Amino acid sequence: MVKQILRFIVYGLLLMSFDIPAGTLTAMEATTASDDEARAFLARWLELSQDNNDFDAVMTMYADTVDFYKLGRVKKDAVRADKRKYFDRWPMREHVLTTITVSPGNAVNEMKVGAVFHYKINDGKKSLQGDADTILVLRKENGKVRIVSEKEGTREKGSPTGSSAGNDDEAKKQLLGEHLLSLQWISWDHFGKAVVTEQNGALSIKGEQKSEKNDDYVTINGIVTKVGAGEFTFTGTIITKISYINGGKPCKREGEMTFRITGKRRYWRLVQMDNPCDQATDYVDIYLR
Repeated sequence: MVKQILRFIVYGLLLMSFDIPAGTLTAMEATTASDDEARAFLARWLELSQDNNDFDAVMTMYADTVDFYKLGRVKKDAVRADKRKYFDRWPMREHVLTTITVSPGNAVNEMKVGAVFHYKINDGKKSLQGDADTILVLRKENGKVRIVSEKEGTREKGSPTGSSAGNDDEAKKQLLGEHLLSLQWISWDHFGKAVVTEQNGALSIKGEQKSEKNDDYVTINGIVTKVGAGEFTFTGTIITKISYINGGKPCKREGEMTFRITGKRRYWRLVQMDNPCDQATDYVDIYLR
């Protein structure tokens, strides 16, 4: 009993001596989202924000209070109303991520995620497109990641948006352009196509292979973050749908993934081969020209 009283007194003295704000200890005890978790969260946020049918799913990604653009710190209902107005104004939206950066936030359980993405929006009569620069602050508490701040980024107009400054020039030249794409469950005879493009210094990849026999497919979409001799890394999604795997339902890989050339092979193969939705090994290959 005496030890418990002494422990309580010492704990109180520490609080007073360091002037720790209310709620800080709770945040300190919370875990921080990993880089991969933050990147996957942002990719998911962008993807859901393209579809009006996913509006409620988008809103579950926000905390109860958000520091939201010029509105400042507001309740989630105000964020919902603002986003609902935008979704209704532009019902057709497309986002292509061009670069992403992750850094520690101000609190121990926060991460700051910067994203530059190309958008295309359309209301059926008028269309607009351009580049958006957004900074999200993510907070992880009780195992859940939520957006606590959404603001415009500070990238200067005309500055590079990519993260490929340290890329191997020869490897980058080899990767840029159009390539054959295949998943062995679909076909090694009738290929799909993957295209790597560069915009403002940033590399992005997008591709698809469809079966000629049924509705099976594989798609890849994301930003290339690193290119080296014989391999490249990208952040984004790979979706596979095979009639006899995962009950015929689509399976999504999301986050950072690597493609690598081994031996004398003439293709990059996805390193993360284990299917996350079923007991299967997927050979996702992108071929050298």
